[in-house]
This record gives sequence, C-alpha cells and structure tokens, in this order.
Amino acid sequence: MSVEKSPFVTSASRALFLAQPKRRSSIGWKVQTARALLIGALTLTVAAPVNAGRIERACNASDRSASRALCSCIQRVADQKLTRTDQRLAAQFFADPQLAQDTRQSDDTRKEAFWKRYKAFGAAATRSCR
Repeated sequence: MSVEKSPFVTSASRALFLAQPKRRSSIGWKVQTARALLIGALTLTVAAPVNAGRIERACNASDRSASRALCSCIQRVADQKLTRTDQRLAAQFFADPQLAQDTRQSDDTRKEAFWKRYKAFGAAATRSCR
C-alpha cells in the first residue's frame, strides 16, 4: 500500500511526503534519515546542560569542590523543596555567602520564612545527596 492511500497517515504527513521530490534510491533516504536522527540526538545531548537549574549552575560555577553529580542531586532536591523564587535567592548564596548570612539574620518575616524553607531544603539535600 502506498503512502498516498494509507489510512494511517495524516493528511499533513501525506502532503509533506507528496511535496518531496521522488527519490531514485532508498539508500539516499536511509542516509538522510540517519543523519537527521544523529543531528537530533546530538542536539539533545548538547542542550542538556543548558537545562540545568539555577542552583546546579551556581554550584558547578562555585569554587567549592563539588562534583557535577552532587550539584545535579542538590538541584533535584531544590526542585522538590523550593519555589523558583527561593531557588533564585539560594543560588546567589554560592557567589555571595554574606547574602546568606544577612538573610538568616534578617528580621523581615518573608526572609525568615524563606530561611526555614532553605534549612529544610539543606537537610533534605544532605540526606539525599551523600
């Protein structure tokens, strides 16, 4: 059964197929398909570090001796325990430890609430990321 008559092919796929020039050999098509799959796989592989969270990027960039695996684990825990806003603030602690100290000692109720969440996150990361 040809693509033009197949009931399993959507109209958009059929139109795309029919718009392409006829191929003379199936070898060229196989090479093109393999090349497209390889490019797609490489794109996903290269793009993966870009998707790292704020805390993971800050951890990897810090001068502390933390492995990429440890930073990745800490980010996974942060995703579970902290909001995006909390993560943004916590990531700044890697570059500016004084900010962490100022936040901890602050009398602001929002910062006090954040610090409680941050301590819970730290305890959970300690348990999970040994």
